[in-house]
Amino acid sequence: MKTLKVPVLPIFNVVFFPHTAVPLQLVNPVGIQMIKDCVEANSPVALSLTYNSQTEAVSPVQKTCGVGIPIILEEKRNFLKVLVVGMSKVRLLKPVKTAPYPVYEAEIFTDTPETFTLKIEEIERLKKILNSWLIVAVSDQKERENFFKNLKSVHHIVDYISMFLIQDPEIRQLLLETTSLYDRIKTLNLLLQGENPFSENTHAADVLKNYESIEDTAKMVH
Repeated sequence: MKTLKVPVLPIFNVVFFPHTAVPLQLVNPVGIQMIKDCVEANSPVALSLTYNSQTEAVSPVQKTCGVGIPIILEEKRNFLKVLVVGMSKVRLLKPVKTAPYPVYEAEIFTDTPETFTLKIEEIERLKKILNSWLIVAVSDQKERENFFKNLKSVHHIVDYISMFLIQDPEIRQLLLETTSLYDRIKTLNLLLQGENPFSENTHAADVLKNYESIEDTAKMVH
């Protein structure tokens, strides 16, 4: 697999998926410098989930991360607003630098070839759920229309639902680590039941967390 050296920014309660874009507001000088260096070098940054609310100040705790290109939207004194546009996901292998911020050697990995046929009705259901959520979350109609224009593939739909609609960060992390698109679709349909897209099935979430991987659990519902 292809490897790269990438700075890692730990972000509280955020699991970053490759077919998404996420806005961030940074106030920590180390995180701000990291992003500025990446923008200057036109290089990616990895975002790692942390359960520590002191964001940007701890070593990454998750070895599987989303990677993207940062774009600076606004800059003030001790404040940076950025948009990180996803490009891939990586596994962190080993640290190569710790100061002034952590840099890791990482390997890029992608989904495995599918052995099952994706079910159109399950994909369409997820698309409707995403649309329902978007109506509530984004009040501007033009912004909603632009958002949907950028949904180029099933991966975009699945990744945005995984990042924004799944409340449990452990489940989001499991979804990121899962290499089967089919299994991620099955899992999301299992978690988001009924007509309410904000109603996450907590029992199903607990079952998933008790298994080693989503691939194992998904076999139960094939």
